[in-house]
Amino acid sequence: MTGALFPGQGSEREGMLSVIREDFRKKYSLLAQQELNTQQGIYAVSASLWEDSKNRHRFTLMAGHSLGFYSALYAAGCIDFETGIYLIIAAHNAISEVSGNKKFGMTAIIGIKWDIIEDLCRGFSDIYVANINSATQVVVSGSAESLEAFEKKICEEGALKVLRLPTGFPLHTPFLEGTSELMKKAIQDINIRPPLIPIIDHTTSERLTTPEQLKETLTGQFTKRVVWRDVIKKMWQHGTRRFIEIGPRDVLSKITKWIERDAEVISLDR
Repeated sequence: MTGALFPGQGSEREGMLSVIREDFRKKYSLLAQQELNTQQGIYAVSASLWEDSKNRHRFTLMAGHSLGFYSALYAAGCIDFETGIYLIIAAHNAISEVSGNKKFGMTAIIGIKWDIIEDLCRGFSDIYVANINSATQVVVSGSAESLEAFEKKICEEGALKVLRLPTGFPLHTPFLEGTSELMKKAIQDINIRPPLIPIIDHTTSERLTTPEQLKETLTGQFTKRVVWRDVIKKMWQHGTRRFIEIGPRDVLSKITKWIERDAEVISLDR
């Protein structure tokens, strides 16, 4: 069985906008906001690659990594291309409003098991595990000031790589309580259709098959951690043996191999 994986922020690359299909270009140029070029660009590239590949493979499951959830919604037939752009803008506005002027950040850590990192987070009142991408590839999120001390501590613990990510928001943490209500208002008039292919929720690893489930994830995802390791394992349990990454670069392809070494992985951007 074949699963589709849609990447999120951090998968962008130079020149990726050239991949966008001609029929999407005008819509993209009319709707996209300048400050969200990266996020909307990843979505548009993923949607374009999906259109070029959807008839060449028989997909039985799909999943999107955070921002990639909007691409999954498009690919599953739940929304049209324009609605995906709108949702990304609405999410950015909600996150910005709730975050205010406080200084936040996110840091990726490679080489230390996630449960050890979580134990270290308990020593800080304003740092949380935001993404468990694999057993030893984790992202923490929280106060920018505390992140500096945390990064120093995690290096002392023997991390192979510590990288501050280019975002000033505390994504996937309790700091974003309040985004749920704002997103509920933003999507109240949007018609979200049942997925033609089940989507695995990136925050719970559960199968999403109804509009109600999809809306719950759309509105509540920013306060919940991304459990990508569990997502891949759930897809594997359901018989997925081939994983096709549909978006720029091959970040998820590499992570998938870390999680399930026997998996066949393909990146359409490679």
